[in-house]
Amino acid sequence: SSALDILVPKAGFFCQICSLFYADEPSMINHCRTPLHRQNMEVPPGKREYPPQSLDSGVPRTPR
Repeated sequence: SSALDILVPKAGFFCQICSLFYADEPSMINHCRTPLHRQNMEVPPGKREYPPQSLDSGVPRTPR
């Protein structure tokens, strides 16, 4: 088994603030309007909780 066997191609949008992945643009735009995203945007980068709280209905997080 080579290292390439564990790689999965993906296309979409990843919110680095909320650690959520969205497969299409409408879902990403909708996410950016959610209270969770807005709340996470208000927290200074050095004070953010990792992983951030995820109350959103996005696709489950993928490991980085």
